[in-house]
Amino acid sequence: MSAATELMKQAQEVSRLFKLAKMPLPPAIERMLGGSGPDGATHGIPTKPPSWQPGWIWVPIAATTPGTLALAVLKESGVAMQVKDALQRASELNSKVVSGSFYNVGRRMEESKLIRRSKEGWEVIDRKKAPDLYEGYVWGPAEIFAQQDVTAHRRLLIEHLLRESPGGLMTMQIVRGLEAMNCMAPVAKDLVKVDMEHLASLRKVKRVGNTRKWRLTEEDN
Repeated sequence: MSAATELMKQAQEVSRLFKLAKMPLPPAIERMLGGSGPDGATHGIPTKPPSWQPGWIWVPIAATTPGTLALAVLKESGVAMQVKDALQRASELNSKVVSGSFYNVGRRMEESKLIRRSKEGWEVIDRKKAPDLYEGYVWGPAEIFAQQDVTAHRRLLIEHLLRESPGGLMTMQIVRGLEAMNCMAPVAKDLVKVDMEHLASLRKVKRVGNTRKWRLTEEDN
């Protein structure tokens, strides 16, 4: 068993005992488990929305797919929205939204019975299948997100693990760490390898010397 996995298991046991005693978790344990500190957030882990439920994932608005953002905007509205108004709201949240991509997702979401399109505008059919917007992030159960969104979430958890392990982690240690955190995204060695290559291409991670360990780059620590 790797040191990272053993440490995570110990943190989970401490968490269980504190919950039984109905006592607040120490901040260090909250950070290790990817939870919230006294201010509701930790370094790299956002504040949970009031609507949060176990099993939910989070993705920064800037990293979400057009369809996911469109659903979140429509859910936030609570009523049918004209597409130009929905696009305007999405653009306020993410200035990089491309109008063409946003318009195109409407047809696909209608075919998937996620939204209803009428002269009144676009409207979410089942609010449970649309994510929540909260403080710069989109939240919801993993199954309602696009695969690209779920992948982005896993990569953010990897960054969190490396931030908590300044000495670096090998690929399998990252895999075990994600499993110990109950990562809701698919977790496998090959997937994590691709994740690390992607993060390295963005200069977010790098190798530790000539070892097989990965660590965050200085600017991401």
